[in-house]
Amino acid sequence: MAAPPPTSASSPPRMPPTVDRLVIFPLEEQIQVSVVAVSIAFIVTPTIMVMLRVLAKRMAHRAVDGSDWCIIAACVFSNALQAVSIVSVIQCGVGLHNAEIIPKYGFGPIIKFLKVLVAQQILWAISISLCKIAILLLYARIFTTRAMVLAARILAGFTMAWTVVTVLIAFFICRPLSDTWLLDLKGRHCGNQPAADGTMGVLNTMTDVAVLVMPISHLWTLRLQMYKKVALIVAFSLGV
Repeated sequence: MAAPPPTSASSPPRMPPTVDRLVIFPLEEQIQVSVVAVSIAFIVTPTIMVMLRVLAKRMAHRAVDGSDWCIIAACVFSNALQAVSIVSVIQCGVGLHNAEIIPKYGFGPIIKFLKVLVAQQILWAISISLCKIAILLLYARIFTTRAMVLAARILAGFTMAWTVVTVLIAFFICRPLSDTWLLDLKGRHCGNQPAADGTMGVLNTMTDVAVLVMPISHLWTLRLQMYKKVALIVAFSLGV
């Protein structure tokens, strides 16, 4: 049997091969536990709230409408997003430094994390857009003025377009798609991802603000005492 080639003191340390194998990271660091705990909380809390919303509709003998279906779908996608976040901690080593992961497990968990990021971007975009559309449908039902209904429809259409573009960016910012998780940056064929993410982030913030301020002018014209107007504005701004 041939002897292994000699190594010199100047030779770089040998890294474990990059293989697509299942790695389970123990929850040893506080940040790992925090990410998992927060993800679980963001699964349990919205699920309970949505169930109570549907139950309230049933008790009031009111039909589940489009706003309700959108918020139910948003809850499903949000739960999937949080589940993926938990998987990223357990299988990708989120919460640990690369210097701790690579020498022991190789580059496999790093590559898997880059794949997970694509799924997270898609689930995030769909879930928050469904939330906004649910709120806009509620506005259109409560504030029946032509201007409000038209504004809600326009903003809902813009939100849908934003979602489609965000999902397309996730799939096509790098061609082929596998370049998204290619570790050799010089060999990647990708667009300007920071610029794309920044642009979509700004547009997302703009729609958030628009959804929050839309009902204020209508609430301000109500014949109510000032503190009641303020309370209503705060309640709608918080999404209550």
